Amino acid sequence: MELLKEKVENVGKEKHVPVVERTEAGIKVKIGSVPHPMEEKHYIEWIEVIANGKVLRKLLKPGDKQRPSSR
Repeated sequence: MELLKEKVENVGKEKHVPVVERTEAGIKVKIGSVPHPMEEKHYIEWIEVIANGKVLRKLLKPGDKQRPSSR
């Protein structure tokens, strides 16, 4: 596994900078301000959040869709 530096600005047509928002239930993390294409040859493998001494990781796969906001 290779440690990658986090994105701090958007480059190219896909948006990779995480968008984190606080919700009533906790936090919601999205990849970019627009949905990221989750194609076989190009997709986000996981999202990881470290908070309150815990590591939370959501594994993703090609074809996954971002769920719309519940607000």
